[in-house]
Amino acid sequence: MKKILVVLLAAVLLCGCQNKNEEVIQIGALLSLTGDNAQQGTLAQNGIMLCVDNINANGGINGKKIELIIEDTQTSTKGTLNAFKKIISMHNVQGIVVTGDTEFQAVNTLADEYQVPIVATICTGMLNNNRSKWLFRYCYNEDQEDECMMNFVKNDLKLSDMALLYPNTLFGQDFYTYSKKYIDINGLNVVADIAYDFNTTNQKGNALKVIYSKPEIICARGFGSSLDALLRNIAELGYSNKIIGDLSITTPSTVNNTHGILEGAYIVASDLNLYSENADIKAYVTKYRELYKKDPCFWDAIGYDSMLYLCNSLHIGLQSQEGFISAILNNMPTGLLLGDNRFVNSNDVTFDMHMFTMESGKLIKLQ
Repeated sequence: MKKILVVLLAAVLLCGCQNKNEEVIQIGALLSLTGDNAQQGTLAQNGIMLCVDNINANGGINGKKIELIIEDTQTSTKGTLNAFKKIISMHNVQGIVVTGDTEFQAVNTLADEYQVPIVATICTGMLNNNRSKWLFRYCYNEDQEDECMMNFVKNDLKLSDMALLYPNTLFGQDFYTYSKKYIDINGLNVVADIAYDFNTTNQKGNALKVIYSKPEIICARGFGSSLDALLRNIAELGYSNKIIGDLSITTPSTVNNTHGILEGAYIVASDLNLYSENADIKAYVTKYRELYKKDPCFWDAIGYDSMLYLCNSLHIGLQSQEGFISAILNNMPTGLLLGDNRFVNSNDVTFDMHMFTMESGKLIKLQ
């Protein structure tokens, strides 16, 4: 009799869990909250949670509230795989948001295996072969970034001799491939080709190579403590010419750790306009300041937009997997913070991009 009661109790609890899960839509978030990409991942998390709060306050997805399940990827392939499998095995997630290049690469085969819709962000690295149809990128990619940067170096700055810095990693090879493509197209001259060790802050030897090559401009790619150390060492050796890069080199920690070398740097980006008259952006900026006691920025805004795209496509696709793919490719949600960025017959969004310069730690858009 006692065993029967235990079994019945377990069944009741199981039914309760199932009924609870039926009342919500579970969405996973695999975020780089520790490791070298933690600052960007944490900011993206702020925007993602604000998006979920906003959607839930307005009725959820088809009348069901979102339950957000967050796991830390630790900015590593192993951490990403463990976080993905944990979410999939323990929850009935209808879609997942992912941040980071390492994570973007890691979830590609998993998306196919589990056929779960994934929107990845803060990831510029390329997946040229065997891209999962379930994996969508809401971010600009290397091809877009490097075309914009190298055209700017040639046509606007009228410079030629460049030192190219990139990490000796899988996504670092993407940096190199697409930078070199547009360097060659624009007839630029690489005077120093530095594939720096991503796992060490001992960068003095690389810094000397850069200085001895006498570049007119440095193209700095990557993120984290190794790049910070390399740029800091270059600054200490007296480099005073131009630097160009993407938003990864503009995080507060990098700006603070590099001894002023990024003042006046040129950045390819799509930034959040804090002074926009757009009602959705104004509401977001106000709410963000209330919650976090600071201004929002690109990193949290791209997290917000990524979650908005995922939820909008789940809403239109009525949570069917094939319906989701059709919805994301054919519908742009209202309320995006970073412009009218659309998926047009591609798993990569067409992103609105511009050139900026750094002034007193802030991005100023160039005309």
